[in-house]
Amino acid sequence: MHIQNRQRALALLLKSVFWQPWAFIDFSWGISAALPGLLFGMINLLAGARLQVQHRGAVEIHGAPLMPAGYGVSLGPVLLGGRGFGHFAHEYGHTLQNRLLGPFFYPLVALPSVLSVYFQPRQHSRLYCERWADAWSRNYASSKSGYETRDRAICSMPPMAVNQATERSTGTPKP
Repeated sequence: MHIQNRQRALALLLKSVFWQPWAFIDFSWGISAALPGLLFGMINLLAGARLQVQHRGAVEIHGAPLMPAGYGVSLGPVLLGGRGFGHFAHEYGHTLQNRLLGPFFYPLVALPSVLSVYFQPRQHSRLYCERWADAWSRNYASSKSGYETRDRAICSMPPMAVNQATERSTGTPKP
């Protein structure tokens, strides 16, 4: 990506995050996730990720080089996905959770989710906050917002990640 394109992407990120209906909520009540999301998003854009603006006050950063391949995270209105990640609708559900919970988002959603990915990857999509994000992403996502929903659970982990986590916990490789 050329320098001018990176500068345009950064300017579009800032405009999209601050010039949206939820900006006041995101950067007051939800600032504990929104500010790190903005900074991490900017760093990833400078490193070569692609920006896609969505309606409903969220931006997607695709191919984030500082994210593991196949993984995604929602940090306020900034949704980041590593190479090959495609479940941005689910991450948008976490954005809605952050807007509701504000400073309680980390202890009630983020921490249990991260621990689940690391210690119980096969059960991750069954965790209460993940099912909640799936439900909200189905209710609030529409073709107008740019998010596609599916009848099946949106939250899933790549098979490689499940196998690696299983190997860590049991000591035996899984096919």
